[in-house]
Amino acid sequence: MFQKYYKILVIVLCLFHCITDSYAQLDKLNVKRDDPCDCKLSKNLKEGDWSLGAVGDSVIVCNKGAIRTLANGTSKRYSSWVELLKEQSLYNDFERIIYCTTGAMVPRENGFAGYSLTYSKKQLVINWHIRIDSFEVSNKRWSDKIRPVLQQRIYARQGNLFISEKRVIFHPHKISELAIKDVNQMYLTQKKQNNKYGMPPLSKRLFVLAMSGHQVSITRLLNLNKEFDVSEDSRLPGYQAIMRQKLKQK
Repeated sequence: MFQKYYKILVIVLCLFHCITDSYAQLDKLNVKRDDPCDCKLSKNLKEGDWSLGAVGDSVIVCNKGAIRTLANGTSKRYSSWVELLKEQSLYNDFERIIYCTTGAMVPRENGFAGYSLTYSKKQLVINWHIRIDSFEVSNKRWSDKIRPVLQQRIYARQGNLFISEKRVIFHPHKISELAIKDVNQMYLTQKKQNNKYGMPPLSKRLFVLAMSGHQVSITRLLNLNKEFDVSEDSRLPGYQAIMRQKLKQK
């Protein structure tokens, strides 16, 4: 009887030793068990992608280092994602934001110029940028600008990632009377000519006036497709949708 129990005890001790030895080997290799950055779909990740994980209520960026191609065509290596985020770069649709362990991606914004990322309060903040026209009073002309207009937050709860609804963050200063008169004349001229091809610059300028609270421009922007007989947003990359979103936020 004693020999039987002795054999069982030896087997249990051997199993325990094997398990602890395996865990020790993992620790030596710096591989964490249940690692939120153990990207199961790593073969689908591309250079420039942002891979995210979650620890408790904190979002973590799994990119340990990164190489980015600069505007002049050269490449720069960053030691960490923290260093990369400090540059406030504008990323395009080809640089995806991916949940590391599932492969789920943040949906892209068609027609937008790109997005920028910041890290705040354990969350990753996405600012979506779009091209707009800005009126320069000093020389009385419009210039093309890229500005952040929508914001989303990726946050974590108990080791899971979530993403917020988009929120409008673009609030231009009061527009000058010169800008209002200029856009009004442009609108009336193009409406008289039924110039559908002039809608992109017109829509960008109406958008700025509308976002500043100019009521006539709000109405004109939301009804451009009817006035010019084109399908909604076919020539207006998101301007109408953003305006509607802002009106809902009030």
